[in-house]
Amino acid sequence: MPEAGSGGKAAGERLQVSGEARLDRRVEGVQMFLALYENNLTSRVATGENAGRLLRHDFVVRELAGPFRLPASG
Repeated sequence: MPEAGSGGKAAGERLQVSGEARLDRRVEGVQMFLALYENNLTSRVATGENAGRLLRHDFVVRELAGPFRLPASG
């Protein structure tokens, strides 16, 4: 299982992210995706079985970037 650490800093409409991952064994062709998500969203339903309800949503992916190819590690 990889160990990872990351941090981010928002600057206007730009996001700078850095991170590191270590794998237990040498792996070829590793790829990484970066997902920007948002929590505490709501939507009011107009029709259907949930009509009139306010639904809450977490971990809604707003942007998905990748795949980014990572160098083989070992």
